[in-house]
Amino acid sequence: KVHFQDGTFVKAGDLLFTIDPRPYRNALEQAQSAVTSSQVRLEFAQSDLERAEQLRRTGNIADQLYDQRRQAFLTAKAELDRAQAALRQAQLDVEFTEIKSPLSGRISRKLVSEGNLVNANETILTNVLSLDPIQFYFDVDERSYLAFSRQSRGGTNNAANGETNEVVLTLTDERLGQRKGYLDFVDNRLDAASGTI
Repeated sequence: KVHFQDGTFVKAGDLLFTIDPRPYRNALEQAQSAVTSSQVRLEFAQSDLERAEQLRRTGNIADQLYDQRRQAFLTAKAELDRAQAALRQAQLDVEFTEIKSPLSGRISRKLVSEGNLVNANETILTNVLSLDPIQFYFDVDERSYLAFSRQSRGGTNNAANGETNEVVLTLTDERLGQRKGYLDFVDNRLDAASGTI
């Protein structure tokens, strides 16, 4: 199921998609049954080992039989650990059938529709773009870059000292820049500004 309208604003944690949970719930129920079964086997093996320890104190049990009961107990304990790990994985799989927004922002269009097959870590479902801050990437002409580099070498540029350089952004339909942000270096190039729109 798809739980959003294309292009709307979403908050971090909002439910975006639900993947059919039925096969994962079945696997979870099987894992819960395996844990219960392993717990019963461990309890039996533990009581069997305790009886063998009592008999060993009086000398009424062979060492080999005692060792077999101890081994059965350790095996049952390991099986319970494995069943509990499988249960945790099944719980995660059920949890992952609900795809939630990792951040607040504007969501793009859905790239899959109901009934599509999706593969974990392969299928892109949608994109969410942060609105605060927004990053702008742009190329700088040589003259501006050289001027900025000279300022940096001369110590008049704060970014060279690890501080931020405030910039004002003007969109094409505006007369005066009203959006403030800061310059940043990416790969030793001046090419990014970010701020709030």
